Order: sequence, then structure tokens, then C-alpha cells
Amino acid sequence: GFGSVWKKNALECDSNALVPTTSMQVSGSPVLVTQDMALTGCPVLPPKPPSAAAVLQWTGWPGVDNIKFRQGYVGSYNRQTKNPWWVCEHLCRETMSGDGNRKGGGEPFAEDISAPPHLRSKLDDFKYSGFDRGHLVAASDIKYSQTAMDETFLLSNMSPQVGEGFNRGYWERLQRWGRGPGFSGAYSGGFVLSGAI
Repeated sequence: GFGSVWKKNALECDSNALVPTTSMQVSGSPVLVTQDMALTGCPVLPPKPPSAAAVLQWTGWPGVDNIKFRQGYVGSYNRQTKNPWWVCEHLCRETMSGDGNRKGGGEPFAEDISAPPHLRSKLDDFKYSGFDRGHLVAASDIKYSQTAMDETFLLSNMSPQVGEGFNRGYWERLQRWGRGPGFSGAYSGGFVLSGAI
């Protein structure tokens, strides 16, 4: 699945435009069930949440199971299937440009050590499977920081995808299309929510 909301004719990437007030409680990642979450149905945000978390506070969270806050996106992780339920990112000129480089050498993909070993996807899970490790938040979307780009290679941001024709075909074209409005001048950026079907 793929969804997007674009902001038209804003002057700049206002990543803090929807950041919740300071009256919210703060905890680390992954989010634990707290009294606030039990009452509101929303996870407690970390001190500097990604802007994608702010739009979810405003529009409503698709689900609050095993929330992962990253520099460039926020997502929910299904420990049973070892796949993301969903991820949400904020695309704008500032996030899509910078020094982030995916050709740093070595294996860029990594296990997400924030999940217990028996509940996380492993690199060997994809070996000889016939499937690609398909990004839900594309590395090309998060170039403003090397750390933020590296986090897109965590397996908690991957879903098994048929390679030729889908991951390296339709899905790649859909992700490129999603980046297009951010550079076109008509839109200053937008929020993209993706998930496996």
C-alpha cells in the first residue's frame, strides 16, 4: 500500500509545523504502553520526534504496535511476521538532499537490534528466498543525514518483495513518483504512509 498527503505552495519544509506541544510526556523507543497511550490511543513521543510522527498525532495513528522512531521516519513493526505494519515519512527538498550516501561500502542492510533476537528479521531470512529486501522508506528519500539514511536499511523497514518487475519495477517507479512533487515547485513536500499488503 502507498498513500501520500502533499502540502501545496508552502514556502519551505516546515518540519515542525505539526509538532505536538511540550505538555506531552516523553519516553524512548520502542514505545511502551503508558497511561497516556491507554487513554488516547497514541504512543508517547520521544524528545525530538521525526516530523512524520507529528502528522500522525494530528491525523491519527494507523496502529500503535511496536512503534519505531527513526530520524527520518516513524513506523510500526509486526513481531509475528517480522515485517513493518506501516511506515510514515516526511518528504521535502531538505530531507531528499544532503550528504547521505548509500554507497558507503560493505553490507548496508542491518538487523534492527531494538527488537528481541527471536522476534526480528535477520539477514539470512532473505538469503536464497527469491525476494528482495524492499524498502518501505526508500534510502533516496532520506539524504539529509548519513545516520538517517542508514536507518532506512534496518530490516524493520523492509518487506520481502519480488525483485524484477516489482521492487526494481513498479514499486521503484511509485517511490520516484512520490519524490517528484517535492522537487516540482508546486508542492513544498508531503507525508507518505506505506505498508505491506
